[in-house]
Amino acid sequence: MDGRGPLRRPRPPRLPGPDHHPPGARPAARAGPAAVKAAALALGDANPVAHHVTDVVIGVPEDGQVPVRSKGLGIRADGTCGSVSYHDIVVRTGDGWRIRHRKVSARRLPLNGVSHGGAGSGLSGTA
Repeated sequence: MDGRGPLRRPRPPRLPGPDHHPPGARPAARAGPAAVKAAALALGDANPVAHHVTDVVIGVPEDGQVPVRSKGLGIRADGTCGSVSYHDIVVRTGDGWRIRHRKVSARRLPLNGVSHGGAGSGLSGTA
């Protein structure tokens, strides 16, 4: 606590997931709530019917910015789902806490691709 009230978890914008873009294509950067809303509306029925954010880890503030990591799980109308990792930088504004920058990474491999390194050696690689 810094005396200015409790830190509230920022509400993540509904961004189209990485599975909604052609392979190898990078989604365009979006700035501001209106651009994020327009992108979600353009996606229409391809939007997930549920989006859950979990495992939120709030880092140490530095220069008015706070790093936040979390996981996202989207459930589509056909029952399939997708998983992402969010790496955010949040800042306090006159309207409350807002995401200044967000990196979304699709999670497609169990344990982020870390594999067993052999008998008795435990896991190898980096997560």
